[in-house]
Formats: sequence, C-alpha cells, structure tokens
Amino acid sequence: MALYFLNPETQSIFDDKDKLLYKVLSFDRIMEALEKERWAFVSPTLWNDPFEKAFLEAEYKHSGKAFSLPIKPVKKSDGLNYNLFASCFTETPESEAFWKTYSPNGDGIRVTFNASDLKAKLSNLRDYDVYIGKAVYENYDKLYKFKQDANFWRKLQSQKVNSTHLELMLKKRLPFAYENEVRVLLLRKDSMTKSVAKVKISNLKNLIKAVKLDPRMGIYMSKMIKEAFSNKGFDKTVVRKSRLYSKPNSTIVFFKDLDLPISDIPITTLSYEIY
Repeated sequence: MALYFLNPETQSIFDDKDKLLYKVLSFDRIMEALEKERWAFVSPTLWNDPFEKAFLEAEYKHSGKAFSLPIKPVKKSDGLNYNLFASCFTETPESEAFWKTYSPNGDGIRVTFNASDLKAKLSNLRDYDVYIGKAVYENYDKLYKFKQDANFWRKLQSQKVNSTHLELMLKKRLPFAYENEVRVLLLRKDSMTKSVAKVKISNLKNLIKAVKLDPRMGIYMSKMIKEAFSNKGFDKTVVRKSRLYSKPNSTIVFFKDLDLPISDIPITTLSYEIY
C-alpha cells in the first residue's frame, strides 16, 4: 500500500542513503524477528507514557459534540479491534539514558538500520498504509493546547483517518527529547483483535547494518549472544559490545617542567600530547 511522511524533515532522513536509525531490543525479540522475518508494531495503547497515548484514548468535545478519533481501538463483539500500530526508532547512535530506559536489566541489544533501505521495505507492505514522522517534543503546558481554527477541528472530528489524527501520535513531553525519535505508524484498512502486528519483512537480516550489546552486559552473556548472531549469518565484526563504560586508554604527557605553581606558568607552555 502507500507510504507518507507526516513532516517534511522526516522525508529528508529517509531519502538520505547514508542515514542510520537505531533501536534497542531484547534478545528474545530480535531473535524472533530474525527467525520469522517479522517486525513487531504495537498499538499505541501499549506505550508506557500515559500522556502520549492519552491523545488516542481520549474523548474529545467541540461545539457541544463529543467524539473519539477513528484510530482509537473500537469495542466489538469479539473484543477490542485495532487499526493503528507503531514502531519507534532513534537518530541518536548511543546514550546512557537509552540503555537505562530500554535495557533496564543490562541485557539489551541495539540494532542499526539504514533509513533508505528501511523505507524501501516499508513501501512494499501489504494490508497497511505507512506514515512516518519525527516526534515533536513540547512543554507540558503546550501539549494539550489545540488550535482554535475551524479547519483543524473539522479534520479532527472526521471519522476518516487523516494526517491531523496521526500527527497527534508524534507529540511527546519535552523531558523525553533525548529519545530523538522517528515513528513509523501502520494503518490497517481492516481492524484486527490483536494489539501487536507482526509484519512480514523479507530478508530482514540484510536490513541490519550493525549490532551493539549493552555496555553492562557480562562476558558470558555477550559471548552467547555473539554466537547466536553468528549462527544467523552475521559477521563477527558486525556484533560488538558498547564501550560506553570502558576505561580510557589515553595517557597525557606534559613536556614542560610543572614544578612551579600552575598560576605561574604561562598557558602557552602547557603543551601536551595524548596517546
């Protein structure tokens, strides 16, 4: 089906053949994805932050009329039916906050994708329209302040899904800006009862450009995981452990006599070399 970009800067990311995106996953999730060649997209109702999924779950009122968004799960005789699913990536190669948030037990795995290659795969998905946008981080006092113009509310009240509905799925609070997220949203024409859509992506292994292991991961678990990736056909040089907490190897050597108090030494004499 079709692929759309929800904000202009996002298209430039996915048109850049050298641009990389990253995601931290558990060992089980990435192994299942590689084994079955399926990538998991989840309903935003499963997001941890109650503030961002509030847009999806809320009942809106405008001019005395109450309504819900057409992307909100609908209760039917067979249970809740879902039509919107998401997977989030980051432009940030590595940060301590990411490891602690998405790998709380020190056993997470960061996989690297080429954005352009990912776009090509997403463009060929069946049963889903694909919408991609960068997350928009706002102060809490602005998060729920909507525009007052009639055109905005007309689009919001529409029961046909449009970009105004989907752009709400990009809004996050400013303290989460370190995530630097890009969100891929899948809109299914026919809703389904499962809150997780595991989408077929052929040759998924070839999409993964690098694998990095949590810097806190132990030696034996690191070895086991590296062997598991090797058995999946990954070259050993592709799978590495993060050096975020490694001890520095550099030595600073001063070539001037530093017996004098620092205040008496001209700055120009403080030459140094790092090995």
